[in-house]
Amino acid sequence: MPAVGVTQLTKQALVDAYGLHVLELRRIHAGLATINMVATVAGGDRLFVKVYRRGADLDAARAAIELTRYANAGGVPTALPLCDARGATVHAGLGFGLSAWTFVDGDCGDTVGLDAARMRSLGEVLGHLHDRLATYRRAEPGVRWCDLVRSRASITAMIDQVLQAPHLDRATRVWGAGVLRWRLARLPQVDEIVAGLPEPAVQVVHGDLHPGNVIFRGERVAALIDFEPPAVRQVLWEIARAACSQYAVLHDGRWPQRLGCLLRAYRSCNSRVPAGVLAAVPWLARCVMTASVTPFDDLVEGRAAHLAAGDPLSVPALVRYAHARQEAVARLWEYSDDDDQALRQVLGCRASR
Repeated sequence: MPAVGVTQLTKQALVDAYGLHVLELRRIHAGLATINMVATVAGGDRLFVKVYRRGADLDAARAAIELTRYANAGGVPTALPLCDARGATVHAGLGFGLSAWTFVDGDCGDTVGLDAARMRSLGEVLGHLHDRLATYRRAEPGVRWCDLVRSRASITAMIDQVLQAPHLDRATRVWGAGVLRWRLARLPQVDEIVAGLPEPAVQVVHGDLHPGNVIFRGERVAALIDFEPPAVRQVLWEIARAACSQYAVLHDGRWPQRLGCLLRAYRSCNSRVPAGVLAAVPWLARCVMTASVTPFDDLVEGRAAHLAAGDPLSVPALVRYAHARQEAVARLWEYSDDDDQALRQVLGCRASR
């Protein structure tokens, strides 16, 4: 969709379908699946506007909005959707869909350091969120920690794709292939660790909870945004995506202690997940991130070569992200049995490893 045409159509929809007097509408480089904008309306208020790309599943978008509302009704801080004149949360009269949301002031977690205070606040909100969403839909059995046969095949194939990607410079191709071989060589150790992990705890969760979808105001979480449609997933992996991301792990040398702050705060707001299971978060993060081709799958996509440098899917941005993520994965492999015992002490559970 041409950006100029989408902006004009979106502005007109905000006027006609939402009854808003739009003073300014500008696109922001955030999010991958949607085109995102900020609207300033009469009186100076701002709204967040999400435009769904043509062909997007608008029923899934509506389901994600319903899950957001359910979390918010339980006291979880979120942005809230506006309804159009017909009461719809997704306006679909343009040939594509859009939703308008209250604007939450603050900084995304991928732009501020996840220090101990922010990790603690995030742990509290995550615990509250999972406690609330545990009542949304019954869990389903059969969730696995890692499919290592599939991981081995995916990593092996991705090595060739990285080496042959014409839009990547030689240094990036060589580095990327080396990282993927490093991950491949560690899959036997991943297999051993996975065998010792507790049974996965599963329920409906946010679905895309990474630091970029957490808005902080100062040291406190102001909102969780961009929920996925409700689906049963692993609770620990959702925690690990934030607590063991590069934005957390690389903030300073005291990441294991800050992880303890987050998990203890989580436990104080949600007793459904046993403390001994929570202690598996860093081990799970080590395994899943090592067995993954992320973000090389995005990096080898030809479309990345045609985007502006400020876009989150541009080649320079993804290369920087890939380097930081791999540094965090390497740091996770330094997480030791001593770190594990210290975390278990913080959580008040017995030593096991």
